[in-house]
Amino acid sequence: MSTIASTPKLIRAALDDEGGSVAMMFGLMAFTVLTFVGSAIDIGRWMQARRTTMEAIDSATLSGLRTYQEQVALGKSANDAKIEAQAQALRNYKANVLNRGTVQGDNIAFNLVDNGSDITMKAVGNAEYRTAFLAVMPSLMSVPTLPLLRMDNSEHGEAKLAAGGGGGNNTGTSLEVSLMLDVTGSMGSSAGNGQTKLQAMK
Repeated sequence: MSTIASTPKLIRAALDDEGGSVAMMFGLMAFTVLTFVGSAIDIGRWMQARRTTMEAIDSATLSGLRTYQEQVALGKSANDAKIEAQAQALRNYKANVLNRGTVQGDNIAFNLVDNGSDITMKAVGNAEYRTAFLAVMPSLMSVPTLPLLRMDNSEHGEAKLAAGGGGGNNTGTSLEVSLMLDVTGSMGSSAGNGQTKLQAMK
């Protein structure tokens, strides 16, 4: 009887006991803080990978189009020049994303199209950044990957070569062109074709 009678007192004592509450609050706060910090790290790395990808695509399209011009000038057929230009664009792209980080599903490729009035080298495909912290969130909040480019293809870089002859829109047009060239230290790095970026630009 004494044990049964003392049960309500034990329950009240347990409810009134504040021991360990600080540790519990610290644990909850630490989880929240770590979640925000981890998310910020993932977002920062994703933005860096995204920027690297977009810059690599821009460089690759220009490199591929330049290769097409060179191959045609050497007397190669349009189809052979196209194949070599697309291959060079892909080589250039891969050389510029070597240190991009944890990326998966990279199927970015390059396609050259000659529609008469201009020749366009355009990137197609996408890649995904594999998250480290967002991937281990609770199932409803988990984000294992983030796309590096918009899915509507609006951010896929392209380079165009205007055709001035053959009755195109540029025939007989006089243009004044100004160029602002990058000669900073980064132009000394590899362009992916055995040359530095500065040499390729020249």
